[in-house]
Amino acid sequence: MKTIKNNEIRLSRTLVLIIILLISFLLTNYDQKNSKNTPLFVSALTPHSAISITDDSGFSAFLGTGTAEDPYIIEGYNITTTEDFGIYITDTTKYFIVSNCYVDAVDCGIQIENVADGTTRIINSKCENNNGDGIHLSWSGGSTLTNNTCNNNENYGISLYYSSGATLTNNTCNNNENYGIRLNSSGSTLTNNTCTNNNGDGIHLSWSGGSTLTNNTCTNNKDYGISLYYSYSSTLTNNNFYNDGLSISESSIEHYLTYTVENNWVNEKKLGFYTNLEKTTFSDSLYGQLFLINCTEMIVSNQKLSNTSTGLNVLFCEKTSIINNTCENNNGVGIYLSDSSNSTLTNNTCANNNGDGIHLYYSESSTLTNNTCTNNNDGIYLSHSSNSTLTRNTFNNSENGIHLRYSSDTTLTNNTCTNNKDYGIWLYYSYSSTLTNNTCTNNNGDGIWLYESSSSTLTNNTSTNNNNGIYLHDSGSSTLTNNTCANNNDNGIYLGFSGSSTVANNTFYNDGLSISESSVDAYLTYTVENNWVNGKFLGFYTNLDKTTFSDSLYGQLFLIDCTEMIVSNQKLFNTSTGLNVLFCEKTSIINNTCENNNGVGIELIYSSHSTLINNMCNNNRVGIHLDHSSGSTLTDNTCTNNNGNGIGLFLSYSSTLTDNTCTNNNDNGILMHASYVSTLTNNSCNNNSNNGIKVYFASDFCLIINNNFQENGEYGLYIGHSSDNNIIHHNNFVDNNLGGTSQAYDDSNNNIWCDVNTNEGNYWSDWSGTGNYTIDGITGSVDPFPLDEEVNPPLVPEFTPRPIIALLIILCLLLVPILFKKRRRKA
Repeated sequence: MKTIKNNEIRLSRTLVLIIILLISFLLTNYDQKNSKNTPLFVSALTPHSAISITDDSGFSAFLGTGTAEDPYIIEGYNITTTEDFGIYITDTTKYFIVSNCYVDAVDCGIQIENVADGTTRIINSKCENNNGDGIHLSWSGGSTLTNNTCNNNENYGISLYYSSGATLTNNTCNNNENYGIRLNSSGSTLTNNTCTNNNGDGIHLSWSGGSTLTNNTCTNNKDYGISLYYSYSSTLTNNNFYNDGLSISESSIEHYLTYTVENNWVNEKKLGFYTNLEKTTFSDSLYGQLFLINCTEMIVSNQKLSNTSTGLNVLFCEKTSIINNTCENNNGVGIYLSDSSNSTLTNNTCANNNGDGIHLYYSESSTLTNNTCTNNNDGIYLSHSSNSTLTRNTFNNSENGIHLRYSSDTTLTNNTCTNNKDYGIWLYYSYSSTLTNNTCTNNNGDGIWLYESSSSTLTNNTSTNNNNGIYLHDSGSSTLTNNTCANNNDNGIYLGFSGSSTVANNTFYNDGLSISESSVDAYLTYTVENNWVNGKFLGFYTNLDKTTFSDSLYGQLFLIDCTEMIVSNQKLFNTSTGLNVLFCEKTSIINNTCENNNGVGIELIYSSHSTLINNMCNNNRVGIHLDHSSGSTLTDNTCTNNNGNGIGLFLSYSSTLTDNTCTNNNDNGILMHASYVSTLTNNSCNNNSNNGIKVYFASDFCLIINNNFQENGEYGLYIGHSSDNNIIHHNNFVDNNLGGTSQAYDDSNNNIWCDVNTNEGNYWSDWSGTGNYTIDGITGSVDPFPLDEEVNPPLVPEFTPRPIIALLIILCLLLVPILFKKRRRKA
C-alpha cells in the first residue's frame, strides 16, 4: 500500500511538472501565431544586464545560427538597467528575433541600427518607462514588429527612421510623451495596432509614401489619431478613431489625390473623404470627420464634427458654402480651408477646439458671416487669405479673436472680440485693411493690434478694457476716425513708427493717445485733430513759439517742435500721458496737476532747458520723466504714489532737482540714468518701495546734498555701476533698508561721501556713534565723518509750499482792511 501511495505521489508530481513546463513553453513561444495574445509576465523572466551587439559575432551567446530558418533568439529577459539602451544591435547581417523581453533603460528600450534588411523581428516584448523611445529602428528595412507593448516612454512608443518596408502588427503604444508610433519609412504596413492617450499623435508617418494602414485603433491622442505628412500614395482602410481623427498634409493637390481613404470611422460615424466632386450637398449629420478635396460649389451644412482631429477639411476647393455646422472639442481646428478661395462660411459654431475655431490658409476672397468661435486657440486665423470679408462674427475667450497674417485688403465689420487671452483683432503684414464698427472688450492684450499693416482704415470701432485699445506699429499712412477707446490699461490709441497717419474725431475715456517716433520730422507727419479725452480737447500743437496754455481746456496735451512755451494750471487726469513735450526748447511747466494717468504725468523727450515748478504728478505710472532733455530744472514738484519712479531722468545731463517731494512710489523716488553733472538738493525721497534716489550708468560728477531719505524699502541712495566722482554730503538717512547692513550702496569709483572742506558727512540713523559709516557695494566706500544730528531736513510731504503760500495770501487779504481802517482813524 505504501509503495502504491508513493507511486501516486510521484505520478502527481510528474504531472504537475509537465503542466508547468507546458505553460512555460506557451508563455515563451516566439511564433507570431501562437503568441498573438500571450501576456508577458515580468516576474517569470530572467533578469539580464543590458545587451550590446555591434557585429555578427555578438550573437554567439544566443541560440540559433542566424539564418532566416534558424534566427538567433534573444528571449525571456527582464532587462531593467541604468545603461542608455536595454538591447542595442548594430551593423549585423544575421537574422535575429527579440521575443518576450521586458526592457526599461535610461534612453531607449530596444535600439536597432544599420542591420541588414529583413533580418529583424521584435515580438511580444514590453518597452516601458524609457526616457527616449520604447523601440527605435534606423536604417534597418523590412523589419517586423508584432504584439509589442510600448507605453509610458518619454519620447515615442515605436520609432522607425529610414527603415522602409516595415511591418507593424498588433502593437500597443499608449501614454507616450510624443507619438505612439512614428515612421519615417516608406512602403510600410501597419495593421491592428492600438495607440491611446499619447501626448502627440497616435500614429505619425512623415515622408513615408506608399504605406498601408488597416484596422488600427487610435483613441484620445492629444493631437491626431493618424497623421500623414508628405506620405502620398498611402492607403487607410477600416481604421477606428475615438476622440481624435485623421490629418493629411501635402504640398500639392496631385499628392492629395493619390491617397486611398475608405471605410474609416470616427466616434462610430463615417470619416468622409471625397475628391473631385461638383455641386454636391452634405446636409445629413452622418460624419464624424469630413474631407473635401478638389471639389467645386459644394454645400456642407448641419454637420456635427466634434471630438475628432480637425472637424471639416476643405482642400483645393472653389466656392464652398459652409453653413450651420457645429465643430467643437476637436484636437485640431474646427473648420480648416486650404487653397480654397471664394468660400462662404455662415452661422457656424466652433468652440473648445485645441486649434483655431476657423483657419483659412491661402484661401482668398472668402466671406465669413455670423460665425461664433469660443474657447479656441485663435477664434479665426487667416493666413495669406487676402480680399476676405468678416462680418458680424463673435470671437471670444480664445488666444486671439481675429488673427490675420499676410492677408491684405481684408474687411472686418461689426465683429465682436471679447475676453481673449491676447488680442481682440491682430493684423500682421496685412496692408490696406478696413476695420469698421468692431467691438473689442476685456482682452488681456490689445483690443486691435496692427503690425506692418500700412494704409489701413479704422473707423467707428469700440475698444474698451484692454491693454491698449488700438495699437499700430510700423503701419503708416493709416486713418483712425470716430473710434471710442475707454478704460484701457495703457493707451486708448498707440501709434509707433506709423507716420503720415491721421487721428481724427476719436473719443477717449480714462485713456488717451500715445505716439512714438525717432525724429521730430516723423512726428510732424501726423494729422491729429478734433479728438476728445474725458470730455475735453486733446491738444496737439506743432511749431509754436512763445505761446501760453493757461486755461484748463485740455484732457491731454501734446507740444511738438515748439519754443519758449508756458503750460500752467492744466488738470490732466485719467489719460495716457498727461502732458507730452517733444522736441521743444525752453518750456516752462508750472502749477499743473497730472494725476491718475496710465502713463507718465509729465513727459519731456528731446526737450532741453525746460523748467518744471510746483507740479503735482501723483498716482501715475511714472510721475515726471525726462528723456534726452538736458539742462532742465525741476523745483517744488510733488510725485507720490506712482507705480514706477516718482521722477526719472534718462540721458538728461546738467539738470537741477531741488525741493521736490518723491514719496510712496512703487519703484524709486528719483532715478538718474546717464544724467551726469546734475545737482540734487533738498529733495524728500521717503517710503519708496525701492530706493530713495538711484543713480547709475554714467551719472558722474553729480552733487547730492541736503536730501532726506527715510524708510525706503531698499537703499536711501543707490549709486550703481559707472557713476563716478559724485559728491554726497549733509543728507539724512533714516531707517532705510531695514534689516540690511547699510542705508546706502556704492558700486562705482571715487564717490565722496562727505564735504571735504568741513569734514562733515551725512546723518545715519543707524550709525553706532563712533568711526566710519560703511556703505554697501563692492567699492568699499565709507562716510568718514557721520553726523550726530539730522541736517535741516527738507519739508515733508504734509507741508508742501503751496498751502503755506495760500495761507499767507489769505492773511494778507485779511490784514489789508484792518491796516486801512487804522490809517483812516489816524487821519
